[in-house]
Amino acid sequence: MVEEAAEILEAHVLCSLSPRTKQLVMIGDHQQLRPKVESYELQVQSGKGHQLNVSLFERLVRAGFPHTTLAVQHRMHPDVSSLIRHTYPALEDHPSVAHRPPVLGLSAANRVVFIDHSEPEEGEMKRGWNQRFEHQSKVNMHEVRMAVSVVRFLLQQGYQASQLVLLTPYLGQLMELQRELSKGFVVSLNDLDLRDLRTAAAAAGKDINAMASASSPSGGSGKARGSSTGSSDSGGWASAAVRLATVDNYQGEEADVVVASLVRSNSSGKVGFLGEPERINVLLSRARHGMVIIGSAATLRHAASPSARKHWGKVLDKLEARGCIHHGLPAVCQQHDRPLLPPLDSPAAFLERAPDGGCSMPCAAVMPCGHTCPLACHAYDREHVRVGCKEMVYSICDSGHLVTRLCCQPEGACKTCVEIRRVQEAEKQKLHKLVSGFKAVHGCIAGYASTMLVYAAC
Repeated sequence: MVEEAAEILEAHVLCSLSPRTKQLVMIGDHQQLRPKVESYELQVQSGKGHQLNVSLFERLVRAGFPHTTLAVQHRMHPDVSSLIRHTYPALEDHPSVAHRPPVLGLSAANRVVFIDHSEPEEGEMKRGWNQRFEHQSKVNMHEVRMAVSVVRFLLQQGYQASQLVLLTPYLGQLMELQRELSKGFVVSLNDLDLRDLRTAAAAAGKDINAMASASSPSGGSGKARGSSTGSSDSGGWASAAVRLATVDNYQGEEADVVVASLVRSNSSGKVGFLGEPERINVLLSRARHGMVIIGSAATLRHAASPSARKHWGKVLDKLEARGCIHHGLPAVCQQHDRPLLPPLDSPAAFLERAPDGGCSMPCAAVMPCGHTCPLACHAYDREHVRVGCKEMVYSICDSGHLVTRLCCQPEGACKTCVEIRRVQEAEKQKLHKLVSGFKAVHGCIAGYASTMLVYAAC
């Protein structure tokens, strides 16, 4: 039995068959990513006829070999699965996926959001990458900063880091995202991404060890068991590892919410990896509850690749019809149920209008102690379990003294009583020292008198 058969080279499958093999069962999806082949000339995309990265599974299916297709999906909310319906026209949604919870911090109508921008990508050679990896090293710093801001905002809404993933098609973007994320979060990279980064960085003369110094304990699996890098804030949501991955190395995995940085934004319509239908399918089918995509709609709609124009055109048309294409994140304050207008279109906008994941209004919620929360609106800790109340509390101790403390502080001993006892103890020590000194002096005088009497008698 071969799992993920569409990702395995035909030669590898054939080599595993012995003369005693009676039956071969292959499970996979030939409309998602093909096996990896380093040489572009040997790939089917080159058009040179070698087709080394066409798996045995794909070849048999496309040749009409009898096969069975699973038609019911149990992962994606219908708003997500509709984006790949043109690729899988017979795909059906299991009734359970319609009850996926909405994305926290967004309106129910914006379960899938496309944040459109026109900020150009940066040239790969400008950043010093080796020409061998120029197709993998595209970078868009605007998207880097926006993606990190979106991840922080989602975590502030109450998501656990394990519920999110940040995806990108390019190694260069992966490195920049890791650098930016690690300023405030722990970042998790799997073995495959670490290996690809080290290979590309070594060819470019870059030092990847400073970025990913922790060794991976997982022994080669492609799942999320690689090393974690970066720093974290003290406690809270920032202490957990945020998963960061390339699209290719996230196939077969899923998350509640996916944030994707598409990178490509140029006037020539070059989309590179984003022009391959298999990669588009993987990118758009990872999310259970919803996703936030950051990219240039104009570049995708006017892509030089006919395949890219066709696929992305259908995706963008669906999103546009639902009103899900925006020039920023259409955030909604959970507490006050009001949209943050205009949409958050820059990291500065996140800090200015939603610094704690809420809106600019005061929180004003009644905390368990009975006092009003003094903070600005915040989406995290809405039960106010970790927010310390700063109201002054007054009480009278058993001795009749006034006691003051912050509400968040535990009740302690009366400071006045403690000070009185300290003064009393100090006075007692002084008195004891005086008495001891007097006794010592008195003893010396008595001894001298006795000596004189003995001398006189003699």
